[in-house]
Amino acid sequence: MAGLSPETSPSPETSPSPEPEPGRQPVGKSDDNPTSSGVPLTLDQTKVIERVVRGFQLFFSLVLCLSATWFLRRMLTGRWILWIKPVRWLGED
Repeated sequence: MAGLSPETSPSPETSPSPEPEPGRQPVGKSDDNPTSSGVPLTLDQTKVIERVVRGFQLFFSLVLCLSATWFLRRMLTGRWILWIKPVRWLGED
């Protein structure tokens, strides 16, 4: 090492980017899930997803409407719900 100068030290050869081998896939790409590789959903898949979402929205809306109707009816008929006091009309006191 005493006689070597920085100009004579061996340097690793840098080669241009290696070309992928024919049998190997690049890292990060997988054919397991076709939608993750940029392939768009088919029309049938889109319709199924839309129907499921709309069905869930309809179910949620019906549950909310029925529970609100039940709550309002109990309040207007003068029955308590847990700690919530029913409505008192002006002439009742």
